[in-house]
Amino acid sequence: MDNLVIHENPFVVVKSKPKVLLDKLDNPIAPVFFEERIVFAESGKGIIYEYRKEKVTPLIEGFGLDKYGRYQISVLGIMRIPDKNIWIVAASQDSGHILMFNESSFPTTADKGREIEMLRTEPSNPFEVILVSKGKIIVASGGTKSVYQGNFDVINPGPLKPVFDVVSGVEGMVEDPKTGNIYGAVVGSGKKDGSLIRWDPTANIIQPQTVAEGFSNLIGVIFLPNRLLLLLEFGSFEGSESGRLSVIDPDRPDKSYPLLTGLDSPSGFALSADNTLLISTFGKTPDAQTGMMIELKLEMKN
Repeated sequence: MDNLVIHENPFVVVKSKPKVLLDKLDNPIAPVFFEERIVFAESGKGIIYEYRKEKVTPLIEGFGLDKYGRYQISVLGIMRIPDKNIWIVAASQDSGHILMFNESSFPTTADKGREIEMLRTEPSNPFEVILVSKGKIIVASGGTKSVYQGNFDVINPGPLKPVFDVVSGVEGMVEDPKTGNIYGAVVGSGKKDGSLIRWDPTANIIQPQTVAEGFSNLIGVIFLPNRLLLLLEFGSFEGSESGRLSVIDPDRPDKSYPLLTGLDSPSGFALSADNTLLISTFGKTPDAQTGMMIELKLEMKN
């Protein structure tokens, strides 16, 4: 975090100095706030952990490993259905899988997960998985091409079918709580060709619209309480400290406003109900366990 810069932003204020919660991690990714705990994956080791009261506990181990650029990865997306204690994990092992786990079985291993079928257009790693339309539709994004959707229920989920293609994969997704549309982060090749897209998951024919362009490995998107969008860019594969966090207005998306720059290969982020932001970073050097979990507090401007 040596060269991390906090920018004056017209929409959001960083209220606290960024704090390192955990360091010396092997490619941490997919941080999520689950009530009073934080869940994340150490993707370079194939393990999902719980972080609570300054203690790290393994929950699911044994995910197979793959590569993302120069980085070793395994788990890429985590979500939870609170009222059913079901977790859904996007894992990159071999051709990738969407797996369901019952929380009552933790600690457990990856091979105990129940797979949700994907009718693939090609072998590709699923980047992310979310439930939308009040939990009725499950959406998963392929690592290199397709976005998949399917009807969801815990007993008989899926199958996930391709609904549209992009050139380089959708790596992060969020549902608009007002319209029900999904915003997706099209990662790009790292040469400022990443983009933000939007689509209606309930449409008979799904046709994504491009909202904004010009991002460097765009990997994440979050809705802020003021209905603006927080975007996370991994930055260049060729060097560290090129990751950035920015804000855009989806109704006026022609300009993005930087909030943080100088991040070391950020891999994921999450925002809590009290506007605590958690950012995972792969760190300065691949395969050197220099990853971190960083926490800071945000405040929305009027």
